[in-house]
Amino acid sequence: MEKIIEKSGKTIDEAVESALSELGAKKDDVTIEVINEGKRGILGIGAEAAVVRVVSLSSSTVFLI
Repeated sequence: MEKIIEKSGKTIDEAVESALSELGAKKDDVTIEVINEGKRGILGIGAEAAVVRVVSLSSSTVFLI
């Protein structure tokens, strides 16, 4: 069964790492969709967080014949 998590962070990498940590998965075991790349803003004003959606891929697939 696949799990879907949306996480935010200051950077895309930070958001991805947070999601991977929560899922207990590696980058090779998930698909990553960037929802918002985020912005730094000027002196922090107008800054936006980066947001990603991470979907874990099920490694225990059962095939019925």
